[in-house]
Amino acid sequence: MREQQLNQKQPELLADVIVLKMTRSLDQLFTYRIPQALACEVVIGSKVVVPFGAGDATHEAVVVQKRTPEDKDQLDKLKAVQSVCDMTAALDEPRVKLALWIREHYLTNYAQAASLLLPSGTVIKRDYKLTAEQNADPQDLKNLSDAERQFVDALSAKPLMQSELSDTQAALMKRCFKKNVIQREEHLTTAVRERYNRFFSLTKPGEVSAWLEQIPKNQTVKRAVLEMLRDYGRVEESRLKKEVKATAAGLKKLEEEGRIQSETEEAFSFPAYYDSGKRNAFVAFSNEQKAAYDVISSSVMNNEPSSFLLHGVTGSGKTEVYMELADLSISQGRQVIILVPEISLTPQLVDRFRRRFGDRIAILHSRMNASQRFDQWRAIGRGDYDIVIGPRSALFAPCKTIGLIVVDEAHDSSYKSDQAPKYHAVEVAKTLSGLHGAPLILGSATPGIEQYHEARCGQHQLVEMHKRFSQVPLPKVEIVDMRLELMSGNRSMFSRQLETAITETLERGQQIMLLLNRKGYHTFISCRSCGYALKCPNCDVSLIFHKGQNHARCSYCHYRSSIPTVCPECGSRYFKFYGSGTEKVEEAFAETFPNVATARMDSESLSKKGALEEILTDFESGKTRVLIGTQLISKGLDFANVGLVGVILADVTLNLPDFQASERTFQLMTQVSGRSGRAETQGRVVVQTYVPEHFAIVRAAEHDYIGFYEEEMGLRKAFGYPPYLQMANIILSGFKPEAVEKSAMSLNDWFISKIPSELLKKGDLEILGPHPAVYGKIKNRYRWQIIIKYREEMLKLLEKILRSLPVDRQDVRTTVDIKAISVL
Repeated sequence: MREQQLNQKQPELLADVIVLKMTRSLDQLFTYRIPQALACEVVIGSKVVVPFGAGDATHEAVVVQKRTPEDKDQLDKLKAVQSVCDMTAALDEPRVKLALWIREHYLTNYAQAASLLLPSGTVIKRDYKLTAEQNADPQDLKNLSDAERQFVDALSAKPLMQSELSDTQAALMKRCFKKNVIQREEHLTTAVRERYNRFFSLTKPGEVSAWLEQIPKNQTVKRAVLEMLRDYGRVEESRLKKEVKATAAGLKKLEEEGRIQSETEEAFSFPAYYDSGKRNAFVAFSNEQKAAYDVISSSVMNNEPSSFLLHGVTGSGKTEVYMELADLSISQGRQVIILVPEISLTPQLVDRFRRRFGDRIAILHSRMNASQRFDQWRAIGRGDYDIVIGPRSALFAPCKTIGLIVVDEAHDSSYKSDQAPKYHAVEVAKTLSGLHGAPLILGSATPGIEQYHEARCGQHQLVEMHKRFSQVPLPKVEIVDMRLELMSGNRSMFSRQLETAITETLERGQQIMLLLNRKGYHTFISCRSCGYALKCPNCDVSLIFHKGQNHARCSYCHYRSSIPTVCPECGSRYFKFYGSGTEKVEEAFAETFPNVATARMDSESLSKKGALEEILTDFESGKTRVLIGTQLISKGLDFANVGLVGVILADVTLNLPDFQASERTFQLMTQVSGRSGRAETQGRVVVQTYVPEHFAIVRAAEHDYIGFYEEEMGLRKAFGYPPYLQMANIILSGFKPEAVEKSAMSLNDWFISKIPSELLKKGDLEILGPHPAVYGKIKNRYRWQIIIKYREEMLKLLEKILRSLPVDRQDVRTTVDIKAISVL
């Protein structure tokens, strides 16, 4: 009876899947039959291959639900899942729920949301294997041209992949298809996959001398293989082939003779680690650190998805609190995710955690190659690592049991994605913490205005640390009015006050950091005769002059141009260079302070592989005395011997046409000031500015976050900016300016027609625009925008309306940022 029950055919189930094809028109779930043979393998989160569309082309899909059919007749009408992909690329149920939440919350499509959580390089690409048609009609073959016949003959000798074809071959392929003399077989592949290494060793090491005597001396390769295995014991196949010229056939022959044996091991590619050379030394908590740990640790122990805003001044020891809480989470068998805003912060943070936790630290970031990311991804999913560290994408690592999530420098705008889906890592982290029952810590010396407001409203538990761990006072900040410097005849980049401070700091043997949040040498080039400005032809921005490469370059599309010898407009040979970047600071410093070792840290200097680690190592060791950089040097770096920080021009971020300009200036000034005086002596900061009276600069100099918060909140309330009103930013872009403008006007009218008029009258929802975007053209696409201000309670209504936006026309693209943190 039991055997009959086991042999009885089980009813087929259905799978609702996300087809990984990113178009708005396909933004829905599709249903497939699950064949009996795959019933156990297809689970929620599985990556599967399905036939899709009228031609049944194969596509990848992610299973989000399994269910029984409501109608048995429905089964006959549905297509079936073809196969299950590698399980290392699959999602688990919490991450499936997270993908669905992202799709709903950020108004993106299913495929984009799911792809965020899949490892890069594992999405299956469809290609075609081209072969000569075996049953081609002889008459069709006679009608071929000479070039077509040669192409078919080449395919008969060796099939080709469609991606391998040249333009000429692609044209021949199309003609031969029409004449039915070649055939095409679908081929699926991925950019990265598991890799394996083969190792060889001797079967009987004690008999190798006798074997060598039996082998003729002219069989040099065979003898060399045995000698190498005798000397090294176990050798990788690639090394044998390289060093003694072994061949696969020769190694197979030795195996058949029973003299060597092979074993296969999975190969892993690991990223290089920055090593400061320091030893880990436990230092007892300060009273404030212990108080913070005590408050948060109970949520870690009880798996409570509580949210904490850890507001601690620079140097207060937030990282030590993170590590103790991570240790507590790991002791309970759970994994930890630590997010940092920039890759530049990852090496030092990884170094500190490795000194504490050893090799069970994984890192994920965009500078790693595809194989490294894939290997780290699989190892994390297997539970080989306890802690994952990286920028916002590390949030999607396949951790099975998350016990703690930390977002360090949580105020940073880098946590907001600038590409669709436009998610914010802090919001996603909060949702993920709820799915895993893991506490979330938002750590910062300068919390975002909205984050601090949320804490005051009870959405986060506020934990504060007011003193530095070393008990050394916060650095002394001096503001220099550069208008007075100009009036007194000083046109140097360095005020007399900063120049004196640099001299004194170098004499004490301390190190210096100099900040200018602009890269390049000059930021603007124009003709002195007619005013013609050298701009990017693809983007509505000025080209930045890079003296080292002797060219001007666009920061958006990376277009390059030499500096013209005559003006294209008037023929004048006189050009004027305006604005200064980090390259100019570096040159000016070398002229003023010769023979002082400097390094520059910006996106240009870090483009070379290993450059970041080299810069940090040289500065840590004292080989480099002065570090010059953009905002990259302001974030989280910890060097004990920095005695002075100089801000060359504090007004760079202050003058941006954005509602967050004051907040970002305050944060940048406070963060970079915190890099000085982190050890035994008080640091010094010199801030140069043309608006010394601005409240953001004054409050930063006073280390007064609360004072800045209160003033900024007053301005936000008066002008209707977040957190009082939220903002949605709709960008329309296309290659034809008239079409973009027309679409923007049409979309604005459509939107107004969907909104109840009473909401517009009451001011609960306000539409600004349509108007050209601040940057009117990027990468040859003209841009218009519509900004919508709305109260938080209007979000659901707004989401419903925006979800039904008309589908993009081919020539105009529409992107929506439902909770914009910038309108640029």
